[in-house]
Amino acid sequence: RYYISVGGYAGATGDIILSWAFANEAPVPGPGPAPEGGPVNDDLADHLEFDSSEGRATGNSDSAGDEAWEGDLFGSASIWWVWTPPTGGLLRVDTIGSDYDTTLTVLRGDSPGELSVIGMNDDSSGLQSRVEFTAEAGESYLVRVAGYSGATGDIVLNWLVLEPSGPVDGPVWFMRSDANQDGLSDMSDAVEILAELFLGEGSGRGCPQSLDVDDNGAIELTDSVYLLTFLFNGGDAPPAPFGSCGADLSAGGLTCEIYAPCGE
Repeated sequence: RYYISVGGYAGATGDIILSWAFANEAPVPGPGPAPEGGPVNDDLADHLEFDSSEGRATGNSDSAGDEAWEGDLFGSASIWWVWTPPTGGLLRVDTIGSDYDTTLTVLRGDSPGELSVIGMNDDSSGLQSRVEFTAEAGESYLVRVAGYSGATGDIVLNWLVLEPSGPVDGPVWFMRSDANQDGLSDMSDAVEILAELFLGEGSGRGCPQSLDVDDNGAIELTDSVYLLTFLFNGGDAPPAPFGSCGADLSAGGLTCEIYAPCGE
């Protein structure tokens, strides 16, 4: 028989919830084969690939398993990607947006017996994980997302080249709604959009995407209205990239070739 005392700090009182369980009542699942119908990238050999400087991928690990050799890696129910960044430099991957407790490991190598861990993290941002590492141009990096203590769920994997060591072969970065390319989003940008539409005198011709405030793939009067509503009437903020430099990863008919505030 064991007596358990519950007290309040500095005389505090209130409703109490006391929970108990045997520590070995629910053992943490160990590595095991993936159930039938598991994720397509459940095994290392079946990894999915990406090579952009910025992006996002999603997946689900509810039916994921582990290969026998993964026992030395942190977390279970893993799925795999391979990132070949367009340039070397400082890179970041994270699982922010996932709905469960993830672990994240970045490795190099071609086969299980030759892998080396570049970085590993658990709970860098709440229950989500983040790894930053220095990459070499032309090299590929394995990205393993797993669950802490057998956790599974919906995965969001984000990647970004933070500080490229060379030119990045990819879309030009810009800030949405900065129509006059002064690095700000204000009423003058709404005027600039109107000038482009009705006078053909806007300065945003080098980056039409910056004028597409509502991100519908066209420059219209509604873009100016959207921005003014956000600025003065509590409307929704423009879609990303807004407020900081970034690329537009959505499909659309507009492009961006020159945007000075982001160094392009």
